[in-house]
Amino acid sequence: MNTKPIIPRACSIWQGILAAIGIAAVAVAPVRAQFVFTTLDNPSAVGAVNQGTTLTGVSAGSIVGYYNDAGGAHGFLYNGGTFTSFDVPSGVGNTFAESISGGSIVGYYLDINGSHGFLYNGGTFTTLDAPSAFGFTSAQGISGSDIVGYYNDGLSTHGFLYNGGTFTAINVPAGVNGTYANGISGGSIVGYYTDSGGASHGFLYNSGTFTTLDVPFVGVNGTFATAISGANIVGYYTDGGGTHGFLYNGSTYAALNDPLGVGTYAYGVSDSQIVGMYKDSGSVYHGFVTNIPEPSTWMLVLAGIAGAAFCARRRLNS
Repeated sequence: MNTKPIIPRACSIWQGILAAIGIAAVAVAPVRAQFVFTTLDNPSAVGAVNQGTTLTGVSAGSIVGYYNDAGGAHGFLYNGGTFTSFDVPSGVGNTFAESISGGSIVGYYLDINGSHGFLYNGGTFTTLDAPSAFGFTSAQGISGSDIVGYYNDGLSTHGFLYNGGTFTAINVPAGVNGTYANGISGGSIVGYYTDSGGASHGFLYNSGTFTTLDVPFVGVNGTFATAISGANIVGYYTDGGGTHGFLYNGSTYAALNDPLGVGTYAYGVSDSQIVGMYKDSGSVYHGFVTNIPEPSTWMLVLAGIAGAAFCARRRLNS
C-alpha cells in the first residue's frame, strides 16, 4: 500500500501547530526568538570593515575580548560596566584576549617574530610558545591551571594542552590538515579539525576519546566548536546562507542569529551566558551577549525545527 500521501498531510498538520505557537517552519531561524541579544561594543573601538569589537570569553560575569582602533588590536576586560584595556608590552599593537577563568586571561599577541600565546594574571604577562612552534602559538581557552590552544610547526597546525609548564600535543586522527583546540572545561576540550577533503568539523575530546561535532541542520558545510562550559558547547557553522552561531547541550543543537547581524559567531560560554560577535551589513564587528534559554522552551522550539526540517527533506525527495 502506498502511504506517501500521508507525509504531506502530516507535515501540513505539523506546520499548522508551529504557526499556532508562532514558530516558522525554517530549519534554523526559529531558535533565534529564544535568545535575547544585547550588543556590547568597546567605546574605544573604531568601526571599519572586518574590525570593531569581538567578545571571546565569559566567566562569572566578567567578559574578555579585543577591539580595533588606529593603533591595532587591544585586549580588554569588561566587568561591572567598565572596560579595561591591556596590551602585552612586547607586542606590536596587536593583543587578542581569548578566554578568562577566575582572574586569569589567555590569548595571543603579535611581534616581529610572529604570534605568541600569553597568560595574564595579577598584572603579569607570561609568554606561551609551544616548543615545536615555528613562529605561531595561540592560547585560546583556560580552565583553572589548564590552557589549550594551537601552534604551527611549519608543516601543520596542532592543538595543545598546557599545564605545569608542559605542552601536550592534541591531534584528531582525521584532522590531517590541522587540529585547533579552542576551549576547555573540567577536562573536556573542544575545537575543530580539517579533514583530507578540506572540510571543517567540530570535536569534543575527553579521556582520550575524540567525538566529532557536526551541526545537523540542512545545508551545513562546516562546524567550528569554540568554547565549553559544563555540558554546553558553543561555536559557529557555515551554510549557503552565511555564518551562524550554535549552542549544543550534549544532545541538541540550537542556532544563534543576532537579529542585527548578517553573520553571527559564538566564541565564549559560561553557565548562563554566551558571548561572541556579529557582523553588520557593512562588515563591521560588534560584540554580543545573550542568555542560555531554559531547556524546556528550548526543546519545544527544536522539536519544531526537527519537524520542519523533516518535512523539507520529504518535499525535496518527493
